[in-house]
Amino acid sequence: MPLTALKPVAGPRDRLRDATVSAHQRLDGLLAGGLADIDTYHGYLCGMHRFISDAEATLGEPPLRSLWLSGDLVALGLPPLPPLGRVTAIADEDERLGWRYVIAGSSMGARVLVRDARALGFTADHGAGFLARHAIDGEWPGIVRRIGDVADADREARMCAGALAAFAAADTCLRHALFLDPTP
Repeated sequence: MPLTALKPVAGPRDRLRDATVSAHQRLDGLLAGGLADIDTYHGYLCGMHRFISDAEATLGEPPLRSLWLSGDLVALGLPPLPPLGRVTAIADEDERLGWRYVIAGSSMGARVLVRDARALGFTADHGAGFLARHAIDGEWPGIVRRIGDVADADREARMCAGALAAFAAADTCLRHALFLDPTP
């Protein structure tokens, strides 16, 4: 029997991951060195605050993570980035699921970044509340289950479009906050 016969058939999550791998790598590359210094951490907080605030508005969700980030910004005396003016609410549930995939998936990165923040002297009670909470956010397993329930190509395409839009929004916000791209 050929080895390819033993390979499991790709499901919706595998296809979503494959379709977004380049966008994900570009975003991860912005913090390839982690939160190596205070300026990078400050930029990360400002960029994530802008992205999460916009994402919550896009998803029509009440502020939660953006409030965590606001608390960190206040604790560190940092002004938030101004809105980019591109937020449009999404009605399509599959596209919304793509956005949630990106946000919930970022909790895994938060598990690494929270250690960097601690090394810089920030704690859950002062300056790293978002990372501390986001790192233990339990949303990911539910998102993975919902992605597995997406059963047709049209729905997958909308979910993928949502994820790509979320990665692009996060990339824009972080580039701007980290002074890698001064134009919002």
